[in-house]
This record gives sequence, structure tokens and C-alpha cells, in this order.
Amino acid sequence: DSLLNKLEFAESDSERVSHQIALYKFYKNENGYIAMEWAQKAYELAKSIDDKNGIELSLRAIRSIAEAQKNYSELYKSNNKLEIIYRQRKDTAKIFECIERRYIYNRDQDNFAAAKENLKEIKELNKHLNDKYFKDILNHKGNLYWHMGSMDSAEYYYLKLNQLAQEDEDEEMQRIVLNNIGAIFFHKEEYKSARDVFLQVLDIKPINPTEDHITDYMNLSSAYFEMGMDDSSKYYDYKAMAFAKKINRKSSLELLYGYMIERCEK
Repeated sequence: DSLLNKLEFAESDSERVSHQIALYKFYKNENGYIAMEWAQKAYELAKSIDDKNGIELSLRAIRSIAEAQKNYSELYKSNNKLEIIYRQRKDTAKIFECIERRYIYNRDQDNFAAAKENLKEIKELNKHLNDKYFKDILNHKGNLYWHMGSMDSAEYYYLKLNQLAQEDEDEEMQRIVLNNIGAIFFHKEEYKSARDVFLQVLDIKPINPTEDHITDYMNLSSAYFEMGMDDSSKYYDYKAMAFAKKINRKSSLELLYGYMIERCEK
């Protein structure tokens, strides 16, 4: 209510944009659809008054929600608008970020030729960023081969990345790549090996817990389920639910409940 009151009594349009973005942030983890409405309102108002900062912030908000909702059309549009802004600004890091998302979009749409071109552009941009994103590129290569169904090639890049992440003591990247390696074992129906890798993931404690970390528990739950160990599977289901509650992710809880019901019906 206080945010709505501030919006109602705002003294200028630029102030209204700020309050609308604040409302987006408030609803982001509660209700993605309402959050999207506020982000879009902020964008339209910012555009009408040529509020450049408001335009950028609202577009980033729209892109973030579109990613979470897998709203590819909105994601593509907002990302392209941001890329234009960053190219005008010659902000290499932000351009990299936009091309990276375009790669993910093309990969997920099975447009592998375009995704490969995006990866080439990302690699060129990374040279101007002192190879800052080298590990991310290895992960993207592995993910692309995964989507193309070439598991051996995907595993090659994941193992290479895991070695580099260990050398750099990059625990968050280790968490990501171990989940990917475990997923390959799972795909091969080597569920015990998948479980062993997923257990390694839990030894890495997240510094800033996010929705992605719920997946760590769900991966273990799935491995135990396929191994016929229902009690262990349910244990990690409940761990995932407790984690979702802890970080206040209601949308994740709804997905978890649906997932558990679906498995009970099998």
C-alpha cells in the first residue's frame, strides 16, 4: 500500500517511473505477472518522457521476468532494445550480456546455426574483456551440444570447465557444471552416478541462495526416484520446499507441488 501511495502522490513522471519499478521489484518473487505489468507500465511512461535511465531499468525488468516465465517473444524484444542502447553506449560487457541471451534464445528454439554464430560473437567480445567470461563460454558450448543431442561433446566441455572452476576455486561455477555433469549421467540412465555427482553439489554452500539452488535438491530427488528409493526422493522434495520457503519463492513452491503430484501418479 505504501508503494501505491507513493505512486499516487508522485510529483513528477520520472518519480512515477521509479515507483513503478519499485512495485515490479516488490512483486517479482510474489507474482511474476503483476511484476511484468508494472515493468511494462514503467517502460511506457519512461519512453514517453525520454527517461533514459528509466527505459534501461524497465527493459531489464521486463527481460528478467520474461526469462523466468519463458516468455520468449517478450524476452527477444526487450533484449534487442537493450542491445541497441548498449551498442550506442559502446558498453562491451552489456553487449556481451545481450548476445549471450540471444544465444540462449536461439539455442532453446533449436536454431543451432544462429546459436553458433552468437557464440562466435561472444568469443570475440570476450577478447576485449580480458577473457573474463571464458568459463561461461565453456558452459555455453557444453549446453549447446547438450541441446543438439551430442552428449559426449557436452561432457567434454563440462569436464574441462569443472577442472578450470576447481583451479580457480570458483564454487558457484562448480555447482553449475556438476549439475550439468550429473544431468548427463541421468540422461544415460546411470542414476547412481548421477546421484553421486548431485551429492557433491550439496557440499557447495551457496553464498547468495537463489531459485536455481532449489534445482540442486530436485536433481537428487529425481535420481533417488529413478533408483526406486522413494523415501530418499521425498526427503529431498521436502528439502527443496523448505529452501523455497526460506528464500520466499512462492512460484517455485507451486511448481514443486505439481512435480510431486505428477510423480505420485506414476
